[in-house]
Amino acid sequence: MPEYIMDTIVGNGSRGYSGDGQKATVATLNEPFHIDFDYTEKHLYIADCFNYCIRKVDLESNIISTVFGNGSQGYSGDGDQAINATIEEPYAIQVAKKRRRIFCPKILSRNTKN
Repeated sequence: MPEYIMDTIVGNGSRGYSGDGQKATVATLNEPFHIDFDYTEKHLYIADCFNYCIRKVDLESNIISTVFGNGSQGYSGDGDQAINATIEEPYAIQVAKKRRRIFCPKILSRNTKN
């Protein structure tokens, strides 16, 4: 049986919202429910549910940033920049690579520019 090594890529184990622009391992998240990968760009996207946002980790630099959602729970932002949108609790995420769109299915969804 092969041996596997577990490694932390994102988060410091504490609940919160911090770390944008820093190494992802020092960031705090609040109930990260789902992830998706953009293999072409080498990005990891995280549905940070109770921070009401989508976070991105550049897997080459390991820097985390918020790319979708302004941190407020709500339903606004169609046609605006993704960072200005309000979203309900994102429980899942899917990144459409060719169109640079992020889909966050729950009951309500947002269609924003990135």
